[in-house]
Amino acid sequence: MTTTVAHSEASVLPERFAVEVTVDDITHGRPCNAAKCPIALAIARWLENQRISFDSVTVTSDDVVMVINLGWRSSRWSYWHDATSLVAAFDRGDSVEPRTVVLARLP
Repeated sequence: MTTTVAHSEASVLPERFAVEVTVDDITHGRPCNAAKCPIALAIARWLENQRISFDSVTVTSDDVVMVINLGWRSSRWSYWHDATSLVAAFDRGDSVEPRTVVLARLP
């Protein structure tokens, strides 16, 4: 017999975490496209590595919004990020370097 324990919605994502934006994320990113921002690509990879099912990840200069598939429904999660300058530079077409981006859950 197998027992499945449902995880509470609050335990799906941590309050704070970091992702590595790689050269590959930057190369495949698209300026002014919130779903194809290098940070969004890095977060999507992180979610996949954590085996967290998601519908979308969008990044603006102010925040990150993830729609996480909880099986029985989807849930919207908002995070602050510390990479406003990276987003602005990338959207302007400036050269950006790989870096670690820290995310913190918004209330």
